[in-house]
This record gives sequence, C-alpha cells and structure tokens, in this order.
Amino acid sequence: GGATRSGGANTPTVHSHVSSHSDLISADVGSGEPQLCHVSFDCSCTQPGECLALTGEDPALGGWDMQKVVQLTTSAASFPIWSGSIAAPAVGSEFKLVISRGNGDVSWEPIAANRTWPSGTFAGPIASYGK
Repeated sequence: GGATRSGGANTPTVHSHVSSHSDLISADVGSGEPQLCHVSFDCSCTQPGECLALTGEDPALGGWDMQKVVQLTTSAASFPIWSGSIAAPAVGSEFKLVISRGNGDVSWEPIAANRTWPSGTFAGPIASYGK
C-alpha cells in the first residue's frame, strides 16, 4: 500500500469516447483559461459517504496535496462510473486514483506505480480503480 510518487510507467487503459458534444468542453484559446476535459473511471469499491478522486503531480490534480484532490461524482444510475470535468493536466504527468472520505483521509488505489496522464483527445482516460 501507500503512495508511489516517482518513477513507474503504469499507464491506464485509454478509451477515447465522446458520447455527445457536451462531453467535449473547451475554453477560448486566447482567454488564458485552462482547457477542460471530461474524465470517467470505473470504481465499485466505494462505500456510502466516500468519493472517488484524482490526485497527481500537476497543479490541476492538486500537486499530491490530499486537501486538494479532485473529486469525481456518480449517481445511482451511473454507479460504478465516476466522472467529472477538470482542468486538463499536462500530458505525461503522474497521477493516481484515491477513495476520499473527506478531511484529507484517503485510500490509495492498490497499484505499485503511478499512472501517467495520456495524450490524445480531451475525452479523458477511462481506467478501473486498482487495475
């Protein structure tokens, strides 16, 4: 267990999926605003009151600060798929999925290495927690 914060080349399975135009969200190129991407992950390991979240080296993912994790959302209809629109992290930056219980209390996904943010479309990575 624990966090792996450097090294590793575990790359999530990436499915470029765009189910509708609303899945692609982009900012005005000249505005200086970060570009947004829609991401979704599969996680059936959460309990009521818990939330799947992203953390990583990129500031968009909280810079590994557990108080700044990016929380994803789900619903009764979409569970176990968790999703959200986030500021696009730098391609190649390291990240992991965590189960957040609030106040910085998290369980790290049980994989040895960090994941690597993929390049490609802004439909985002789809990976399964712990796999």
